[in-house]
Amino acid sequence: MNKQLLLTLIKEAQTNEVNNPQNYAHEITHHYRTWLNAKEIIAAIKEPFDVDIVELICWWHDVQIIGLDYTDKRICHVIADYLAFKVSNESKEIVLDSIKNHEFGSTPNYLEGKILQDAAKLEILSDERFRIAIDAIKAGLMSKDYFYNAAVEVYKNWLPKMPSMYNFDISREIHEKRLDLLDAKIKKYIEELATL
Repeated sequence: MNKQLLLTLIKEAQTNEVNNPQNYAHEITHHYRTWLNAKEIIAAIKEPFDVDIVELICWWHDVQIIGLDYTDKRICHVIADYLAFKVSNESKEIVLDSIKNHEFGSTPNYLEGKILQDAAKLEILSDERFRIAIDAIKAGLMSKDYFYNAAVEVYKNWLPKMPSMYNFDISREIHEKRLDLLDAKIKKYIEELATL
């Protein structure tokens, strides 16, 4: 991928993440931590893939842009379509498929998308994600019910099955290490959310 285009598109994503985050669990630091996770995964992968596309989709996968039509569409589908028109023809299908299929239960067709999917899933095991969301709720910037329900759902239902959903062994290893460190903290955050 052309480096100047890559930097321009990442800057556009970051500007939107700061000025109009999808919500306070999906703001600029979520995207940054997803990219950091992707770099850990990338270090363990031997097959060829486009690292620039991985970086690009890590910064774009949960962007929301004011003025786009999200009627009856998932945000990631709208963003995938938007971004695909900004990249070269050889990158277009990888970008579309990877962003549209980065969520739980989806199956990306490309290695780049599989890296994004695992990196985004691993970001759930982030102390910062919970702290930012709780601070946003306390400040009246995000619905407590929305995040509380999502946190309980993730903790009770998703964390136990996530290891079987990862695309790479390295992702399972990272998950295990982080869960050991965060398990008690996540329980405390959920208790804290219940009292807000």
